[in-house]
Amino acid sequence: MLVVDDVRVREAMSDLLAAAVGFRLVAAVADPAEAVQHAARHAPAIGIVDLWSTADQVPRGLNVVTALSRQGVPVLALTPRERVGALALEAGAVAFVDKGCGPDQVLEAARAVAGVLDAAPESQADPA
Repeated sequence: MLVVDDVRVREAMSDLLAAAVGFRLVAAVADPAEAVQHAARHAPAIGIVDLWSTADQVPRGLNVVTALSRQGVPVLALTPRERVGALALEAGAVAFVDKGCGPDQVLEAARAVAGVLDAAPESQADPA
C-alpha cells in the first residue's frame, strides 16, 4: 500500500511498484483516513508512507505511520531529512529512506521491510 499526497509522486511510485518483481499494489492513496481504511480491508504486507516535506505536514505523516503500525502493517517511510526518519522510527516505522534516493534503493528497502525475496533477475515486467 502506498500513501503519498503528491499525485505525481504517487503515480510514479505506483508505476515503480507495478513494474517491480514481487509487489502487488493494493491501494495508492493521499488521505490518511483512507489509508487506514484500506489497511484494514487489505492487510497489506507493507505500507510505504511519504512523510511530507513541510514542517506542518510531518505530524500528519507520522500519524499515518502510527495508525498503520498499530494495525500490524510494517511501514517504510519516505523522509525528507534524516531527523524526520528518526521520528518515523519512533512512530512505528520499520525503516526509512531519503526521498531523494533512487528507485532501486526504495525497492530494496521495501523488500527488506516486507520480507519479499527477489529471486528473479533484474529485468522488469514484459513490455506487452
